[in-house]
Amino acid sequence: VVGVEINARLVACANENLRANLRREEGGQLNACVIKIPAENFNPGMLRRPQLARQAPWGEGGAEDFRFQVVLVDPPRAGLDKHTLRVVQRYDHVLYISCCPASLARDLAGGLGEGREVVRWAVLDHFPNTSHIEAAVYLRR
Repeated sequence: VVGVEINARLVACANENLRANLRREEGGQLNACVIKIPAENFNPGMLRRPQLARQAPWGEGGAEDFRFQVVLVDPPRAGLDKHTLRVVQRYDHVLYISCCPASLARDLAGGLGEGREVVRWAVLDHFPNTSHIEAAVYLRR
């Protein structure tokens, strides 16, 4: 599992939490990490680059041939920017968490929904008596 985040402090906190709470795979190596990179710049091949490999638990030279099929996105209220939308469209399975259903609808109409079916969806009312809701959609190619 690889997470991406642009804020260095959040990356450090997430990795500390992973080290404290995640089960380690066989051989004792942590099988998840969060790396500092803008989402729109990420692609799996980048994990072989030394500056990113150093952030991962496998270290330099240990990155495997990643073939990610699933992506989870939780964009800001504005939705996905056009670059990140293109990156997300590459994945077979997309879990999209949205705090703005209008942005979610725009991204689905903007190509994310093309060739995919909505497998599951949920609306979460975290803020009762307000107009704010969260929506979660699982899309499969």
